[in-house]
Amino acid sequence: MAAVVPPVRAAAPPDKEFVEVCGIGKVRRSELGPPEGEPTPAWMQAMDKRVQQGLSDLARRLDAGTQAQRVAAAVLRDDVQQAALLAVSGSDADAYRIALRACRKNANLRQALPMLRKYRDAAAVSGGEMAPLPESGPEPTACDSLSLGRLEALDDNDAWPWLVRLNESMGRKDAQGAAEALHQLGRRDWRPVRTALVGAVTAPMFGDEPTPDDAMVMTMVMGFDAGLSDGESADIEQACRADMLKDANRRQLCEQAARRMPGMTFAPDDARKLHVLEERLGLPHSPQAISDEELNRVRAVLEAAMLGMVQEPTCANVQRMGQHYLKLVRHGVRAYTTEAKREAAAFAPR
Repeated sequence: MAAVVPPVRAAAPPDKEFVEVCGIGKVRRSELGPPEGEPTPAWMQAMDKRVQQGLSDLARRLDAGTQAQRVAAAVLRDDVQQAALLAVSGSDADAYRIALRACRKNANLRQALPMLRKYRDAAAVSGGEMAPLPESGPEPTACDSLSLGRLEALDDNDAWPWLVRLNESMGRKDAQGAAEALHQLGRRDWRPVRTALVGAVTAPMFGDEPTPDDAMVMTMVMGFDAGLSDGESADIEQACRADMLKDANRRQLCEQAARRMPGMTFAPDDARKLHVLEERLGLPHSPQAISDEELNRVRAVLEAAMLGMVQEPTCANVQRMGQHYLKLVRHGVRAYTTEAKREAAAFAPR
């Protein structure tokens, strides 16, 4: 496991006029967060250019890697068509999974854009503003060749296809479809369902001690992964709400699925949902489950690192944020929670 990350204390920013920004130099503290509508400060433009260059460099390095890394490179370039073409021509399940998630995200965006445009136009009429809408670009026709069924053929140990089906069935209030998904999820053991797919395949490009430039690029990768989130083990908890458990058949399906959830759980929020569902069903807590208190410790450590980077964006603070992200992506919630407890204990009141 990687070296322990030095503890971070979420302290109030020092009272001084200037702050040291990694790779930029001294910047007036008032320019760290300019008011909405104000021009973007020159230092922020320079930082953005630097991060975009780092992202491009990462994509070029990924182009020379595995099939999954090449697909990740296409996703980082927002080239969904190329990602799908690369995935469909091979047999790498990780590559296929990343491309399929990117295709689903693109389809959801295309479906939502007409309504988002209406909101934007209405806001403009009333004098309000909305953030610029993303461009949908040419339709990625290669996505038509990707399917959940094909992914299952490539990796029958992946619960994600059935989690997607469960989520979709719940969305359209299809009780029979949700019951079938729960039945399938409860039939066997599964491997961990990773939501940070792009982060997982790009992590090998960084050492245990990422440079500040690496860390800034990783924050961008985090954004891509957040946008690809679709079908999580936490969906089982939503399909097993207390009111639904009054039905004996649904309760039995939920108990079976809950006993399989520990194997799927990798992300902090999923681990907390597992804890909630085990409590609700009266099941003993599995090692992968974390309570609200434990989740708050994880979040506190992450937020302290992020706050330190935002308030004092020195190279040391930026690098520390990268270390935290890599640890969570590589080792999962249980290992990270253990370390978060150590950090919290180090700064607990004596």
